[in-house]
Amino acid sequence: LYISDFTDGFVWKMTKQGVKIDSFPGPGGINMRGITGDGNYLYIASTGGASGKDTLYKVDTLMNIVQQWYIGGIVGWPMDMVYVQRDGTIYIIDDSSDDMKQIDISGSTPILLATYSLPGNPASNVGEGIAFDGSDFWFNTYHGTQIYRLDGGYSISRVAIFQDKEPWGGRGIKDILYANGIPFKVFTSSDMGNVDLSMYTKVIVSSAQPNSLYQHIATNRTWWENWIGDGGVFQFDGAEYGGDDWSGLIMPGGFTGEHTNSDTVHITSSWHPLVNNPHTLTDSSLQSWYYSTHGSLLNLPSDYYPVVWNDSTGKPATVIFRLGNGGVIATKQTLEWAWDLTNNPMLENVVLYWINGVSPNILMTISDGDQPAVRNELMHFPDIGNIDHMNLTDYTPTTKDLSLYDVIFTWPNYTPLDSIATGDTLAAFVDSDKWVITCGFSWYTIGNHLGGNIMSIAYNPFYSPNGGNHFANANLGWYDGTHPIMNGVSAVTTYFRDSLAIVSGADSVARWDDGEWFIGTKGQATSDGGVIGFNASPGDTLYGYS
Repeated sequence: LYISDFTDGFVWKMTKQGVKIDSFPGPGGINMRGITGDGNYLYIASTGGASGKDTLYKVDTLMNIVQQWYIGGIVGWPMDMVYVQRDGTIYIIDDSSDDMKQIDISGSTPILLATYSLPGNPASNVGEGIAFDGSDFWFNTYHGTQIYRLDGGYSISRVAIFQDKEPWGGRGIKDILYANGIPFKVFTSSDMGNVDLSMYTKVIVSSAQPNSLYQHIATNRTWWENWIGDGGVFQFDGAEYGGDDWSGLIMPGGFTGEHTNSDTVHITSSWHPLVNNPHTLTDSSLQSWYYSTHGSLLNLPSDYYPVVWNDSTGKPATVIFRLGNGGVIATKQTLEWAWDLTNNPMLENVVLYWINGVSPNILMTISDGDQPAVRNELMHFPDIGNIDHMNLTDYTPTTKDLSLYDVIFTWPNYTPLDSIATGDTLAAFVDSDKWVITCGFSWYTIGNHLGGNIMSIAYNPFYSPNGGNHFANANLGWYDGTHPIMNGVSAVTTYFRDSLAIVSGADSVARWDDGEWFIGTKGQATSDGGVIGFNASPGDTLYGYS
């Protein structure tokens, strides 16, 4: 920790236990007010009557000045500040105007981006210190009577935990949320049907709860289903002690359960993120938890998707399904117990899955390994719920695999395991009123292309006259600025492209500046689905293109 001490003008380097490691003369002297860091450099504000007044300094950890900005006229009297890594801006509490200011310091001249009023009547109870946890701001007041938590618009995930006691005596769910910077709040069974869950993207019901909690869920089933249908994700960790068996109670979505202890389970969908992201699980890693599952799930909706099976009963132990615009993750596995006592990481996979919601639910069916840089960049957009990955060199999707998704985008960076079967399944997905995005190399028929019906002129807006491609730098050329795909887009660069012609009846959206086709669309007369042709590689971002 680094602390600026205005009484002597020094910056102290401290341990988290409060032990002083070192100290350095600060660039602002006794006029220093506030200090923050970006992981590499420190930022220190100075005010007062001496030289360096109204200055924001960027320094290394030895206090050597790297850059400085004059902030007079923007901030009257800086008290404390935080650096937000997400967009590289600084938030400063202004003691003169009793508000918080967001400042862009990307250039040589600071720019005021926004000013925010602080709660709690700061004019008489002045905001003093501020911190940022990766999602929300926290600040305290001068008189020390309140700590406020502020939503600055950076969090796209908020979790509500419902429990009447800690699951199996542990706190694994909370530790996972803390570690990933995800805001959460704990509710009890008595809150069901009463609290406003509109700000939460996901609810987690902890396992090993008293039977009365499960009865509250069943009683408030309509309340839960309305929230899920509006886009919420309901994670139901349903493993319980035998005396709290909830068999016979109807849970949101209509499913029930049975209590049958078992140590033998197996993964039914080995490609699925619930068993692959962020940790890769195997059948052996799920065995012998004493017990690995406390039963099975019954009376599931017809479109449920099984992930882990209970071998003892031949019925699912962990499933997911959609409900309206939301979704349900249900399990009888003892996830929290295994996390706390055997260090099995499946709980983290489940907690982080659908954490931003599930509408829309998108699948990257690409013949390559996971592309976390691409997925994470897209997940920053608040109107994207979830993006999963399937490697087409190892798996060929079935209609069941795709049934939970709203949009598929595919990219054959390597040769798919079964190009034709994949393309036929994607065409069936389009026939079910959904949309597929075919990306670069899909039309590269002399190489690692995509086949099947999805590439026929009946579905795809593009075809390749010669089956080839060409690698050359290109910028955005002509585009239809009124089309939703190009909303807010004025510049794109790429390198990897296929040689294309447009299909008669398809809609043209954009071309590259050398005349090559970039984006086209083709809807289906017999369904509300269609195909978007995107003649570029999503992996271009790895090579400096955007």
